Amino acid sequence: MKPASKHISFYNESEKSEKPKAYLKPWKVMIVDDDDDVHALTRMVFRNLSFENKHLAFISAYSGKECEEMLLDHPDTAMILIDVVMEDHEAGLRTVKRIRNYLRNSMVRIIVRTGQPGHAPEENVIVDYDINDYVSKTEPFSRLLTAVITSLRSYRDLKLRKEVGLAAAMEDNLFPQSFPKYESYDFSARTQMAGQAGGDLFDIQPLDKHRSLIAIGDVSGKGLPAALYVTAVLSIIRTQIECYLDNGISDQIQPAQLMTILNRLLRKVMQKGKFVSMFICLFDSQKHELSYCCAGHCPGVVIHNDNQKEIFSTHGIVCGLCDTQFEDQIEQKTLKIQPGDYIMLCTDGMAEAENIHGKMYGEDRYYEMLTLINSPTSAENAISHIWGDVNQYMSGTEASDDRTMICLRRLEA
Repeated sequence: MKPASKHISFYNESEKSEKPKAYLKPWKVMIVDDDDDVHALTRMVFRNLSFENKHLAFISAYSGKECEEMLLDHPDTAMILIDVVMEDHEAGLRTVKRIRNYLRNSMVRIIVRTGQPGHAPEENVIVDYDINDYVSKTEPFSRLLTAVITSLRSYRDLKLRKEVGLAAAMEDNLFPQSFPKYESYDFSARTQMAGQAGGDLFDIQPLDKHRSLIAIGDVSGKGLPAALYVTAVLSIIRTQIECYLDNGISDQIQPAQLMTILNRLLRKVMQKGKFVSMFICLFDSQKHELSYCCAGHCPGVVIHNDNQKEIFSTHGIVCGLCDTQFEDQIEQKTLKIQPGDYIMLCTDGMAEAENIHGKMYGEDRYYEMLTLINSPTSAENAISHIWGDVNQYMSGTEASDDRTMICLRRLEA
């Protein structure tokens, strides 16, 4: 009853139809049954099924052992339709347990199908086995269709959560885990995503024993798509820095030039309408200077030794939207860092944090809290001072946007 070779059967529409604009990988569905007729009938009844513009690709297995082998060959299988009675009366149920416990596959959705429900009562199987549905072969096609669509939707959601989790872990590893140390200076930074992955970014890259490049930015959008652009932005910045260092010309790095290169490269890869706001600084601990360039990002703030604030920024539109206009507007400025100064950079998630009434924290409160920093204190404590107030303001709500802060403090003389 088993065919000469294992195979995957792809849907092949015979009618004339519009050619799809892009290829979408089909949902892999494994049929596990020792009856050839079940395989043939399943393919026939689902031959026109499409879920989210993706058809079904069928994988045939005729025993529990063969199912395990095929699952190892096709780990991206979305769903298994498995019979209970094959080699013996419980072969299918044993296979379910091995899939979950031995193969450690918790992603694939499993629908148990049986023509002999007396051998495996539904209430027992649902409780005792990690399956997603139980369907008798005698039930109407609509019942199986509902189970299939529900299982595919569940697999899609699980897969997305897994991908977002991997992106979040990768994103965390991209951000600096430690900060450069310079005499008379103190660095700190903090970020928190609204979801598992987000669009905020920051970087602090040492150039030599006196200088570092500081970058902070916010990609439009949220979640996995934004996180992928975060990776692109950080990769571009770090690659450019490496080019300067490898050629022994790190002294020629300028924020405005780096921002221009970043914009040009992002223009080639970003989807239409997507953009990144950026603030790039070149910090020199020997000259006590901060050269900076802003592209549509939140302004920076200096809190002086007398607790007075000074807001600093430059003209410039966000990265990724245009070339000529961007380069016409971009500019660079330099400020002197005085003893006791705190340089504060952030993303808009700080001021736009909302309370339970939907009211934003606001720039005014943010600036006021900055002037209340209990100086002298560390850069980390300065961030904690603001962060804690925002958390208290948001009490009882979930964050709707990512938040990031960088603090550079010059110690008092």
